[in-house]
Amino acid sequence: FREDGTFKIAQFTDLHWEEEDPEGVEVIKNIVRDVCAAEKPDICIFTGDVICTSPAEKGWLNFISLMNEIGTPYAVTMGNHDPEYDLTREEIFDILETDPLFLGEKGPEEISGVGNYILEVKASDGVDKTKALLYCFDSGDYTPSTKDFGYYGWFERDQIDWYMAQSRKYTAANAGTPVNALSFFHIALPEF
Repeated sequence: FREDGTFKIAQFTDLHWEEEDPEGVEVIKNIVRDVCAAEKPDICIFTGDVICTSPAEKGWLNFISLMNEIGTPYAVTMGNHDPEYDLTREEIFDILETDPLFLGEKGPEEISGVGNYILEVKASDGVDKTKALLYCFDSGDYTPSTKDFGYYGWFERDQIDWYMAQSRKYTAANAGTPVNALSFFHIALPEF
């Protein structure tokens, strides 16, 4: 948190950055630049379908270059389209993890998805106390059977169990009081 007790997040989703459309990429870059210049966020969170192009590595490297130009720390969650090109989720995170401004991680190997992680927001008074949590999840891509389950994917039970265990751990460390939290992911819940 800032000294005034605020913390600003700029969330972007579905950029659909396509290297073969330079005019479209320039529009995307200008939107991200303008929002960051106007809002001065503490973090940008990109919730999926960021790079939708081949070669995907070139797109991700250009995206990283944009974020370094802006200078704002950022996090990414995977969307259903991100791994559809020539990189897997793991390979995308391998690229992202080379950038010091990227605050995410692949997350625990023992649970479903790539990019399940927690970002801790610390107190503004300099005390190393976690005051808020930003949960980032990989919400998958598509269902195994559109006939039975619709079109888009969902969280797996092991991800939910991981989240619940993390929440209990942070609550216990906070004298039994739950820590304020937000979650970020690509595919909306049916309840939403």
